[in-house]
Amino acid sequence: MKVKVCNVSRAFGAIKALDRVSFELTPGCLYGFVGPNGSGKTTLLRIMAGVDRPDHGEVLFDDVPVTIYPDRVRRLVGYMPDALPDFRDMRAWEYLDFFARSYGLTGARRRDTLANVEEFTGCASFRQQFLCTLSKGMKQRVSLARALLHHPRTLLLDEPAAGLDPQARYELRVMLKSLQARGLTIFLSSHILSELEDMCDGAVILKQGRLVAAGLMAELQQRLGGDMDAETAAPVPSIAPSVLPAASAEDVAPSQVTVLVRTLGEAATLVEALRRQPACLEARENGERAVLARLSGDEALLPEMLRSLLEAGIPVCGLERHEMGLEEMFMKYTARQTRDGGKEVKD
Repeated sequence: MKVKVCNVSRAFGAIKALDRVSFELTPGCLYGFVGPNGSGKTTLLRIMAGVDRPDHGEVLFDDVPVTIYPDRVRRLVGYMPDALPDFRDMRAWEYLDFFARSYGLTGARRRDTLANVEEFTGCASFRQQFLCTLSKGMKQRVSLARALLHHPRTLLLDEPAAGLDPQARYELRVMLKSLQARGLTIFLSSHILSELEDMCDGAVILKQGRLVAAGLMAELQQRLGGDMDAETAAPVPSIAPSVLPAASAEDVAPSQVTVLVRTLGEAATLVEALRRQPACLEARENGERAVLARLSGDEALLPEMLRSLLEAGIPVCGLERHEMGLEEMFMKYTARQTRDGGKEVKD
């Protein structure tokens, strides 16, 4: 399903939650929606789901505007909020049954749908429990089940992994990838960037209500390619995902490669040795014993460069090509916005 967010703004009194946000989601892809607390993620998800209205702008699902045809959009979209009500007099299956009936499901079709959704999300084993007795993980499963009852074509998920243990997060990832394989477009917010990185095709980044960047991962990497200056690229901690700033078509030659070189010695010594290499365009420390280097050429030059470093007495113990991780991407894009005075960065 084609999803377009067009110049959406929303304010709560003097607080501007969203400021002219626009982007598109590629059909059938899974997008991570990231930003600091208070950046407007939940507000935008509510607007996209038809739960709230924008002050300006529009959201289109296959060219159907949500503000004009909210009922039509709600049948196309499954929305999972960040919390499930704690009803003390309603069991899990009754909650799901209520929403199944509200979507017009009746008789055997309703019973079959409930059974299938409960089985898929793992709710069948606790369907008789009251909502107020469910754990966080169980509540998230019920909430996802409710969003799937009407067979939506797009899923909007607000922090679906929040509060889940590692096993539950893994099972959620498996479910979401299975839904994507069926053709659903999935848009989910999360603060767990390492989790998103493992499954996302693209990302949308907000900061202070403004769009910082949006697109498929390869596109976002390309826009940041070559940006290795100290102002926007701090050394990556060893626990963070490895990175590869890809080459930018605007700023650098088409044939370039960025590698992470590891050493048993000092990173500063390795930086100096790499900068003496004819193919090295840029090199900087990336921790105590690693260096990020941008080279002119392709992977074919790496064996010769490695041989040259070893002959020079540099104790190289690893040479890898990496793609930029979502965590590093987020830090770079938000740093750009801060540097540019809070304005949306356009590449």
